[in-house]
Amino acid sequence: MSIWLTGFGVNTNTLWSILMVLTTEQAASYVGCRTVKQFLREVKRGCWPKPLVPNSRPLRFSIKQLDAVLAPGENCAIITTEEQSMLELERRLSINQ
Repeated sequence: MSIWLTGFGVNTNTLWSILMVLTTEQAASYVGCRTVKQFLREVKRGCWPKPLVPNSRPLRFSIKQLDAVLAPGENCAIITTEEQSMLELERRLSINQ
């Protein structure tokens, strides 16, 4: 149901859509990526939906679109061999710990 907020002229459906977005950091955490860089690489690769407005700052990602990719109760972080090697190197050098 659509209700107009008194005095503001804001449709609650529009308001709900605005609240259903995440920043890059929030989206990375939401889908189970270890870092923002990893998340953005996976977005570029097509693992995750693109931001709602690609050239905006800060980038915003739709929770509905992310949920459509995620299986219930699972995270979909894909770690390539190269990324795994980088994580191992970071672990050995005690980076990001």
